[in-house]
Amino acid sequence: MDGSISLATVGVGSLFRAIQSRAGSQVIVLFWAPVDKASADMAYEVTRLARIVQEDNVSLFSVIIRSDLETQIIPYIKTHYVCHTLYVLNTTDEDLKRSVPCQTSWDGALPAIFIFGVNGELKKEFIGP
Repeated sequence: MDGSISLATVGVGSLFRAIQSRAGSQVIVLFWAPVDKASADMAYEVTRLARIVQEDNVSLFSVIIRSDLETQIIPYIKTHYVCHTLYVLNTTDEDLKRSVPCQTSWDGALPAIFIFGVNGELKKEFIGP
């Protein structure tokens, strides 16, 4: 690992505000869990994408949910060489949908990817494996 990893534990409100603060750039929001194989695989691919597009006015929010920091998140980071900020969302499943700054039919299935345009509009969503 190169030491550039950052973990930020956030609540729904602060995640929502952080996503909105990126207005003017495209935003990719990925919700995933290291214990869910489809999620972990998707997170790996999005991590690769983040390295490629980091200079192209694209912001990535990689949001981990339903996971324990010491037994699941840290081991995943150490074995997969994650090199961007990970947001660990402290919330209940009932509050999860409120963390996405738009209307969506998302029910909390993982992985979930939301892509927002430069004006904050939802361009595309991918739900489930």
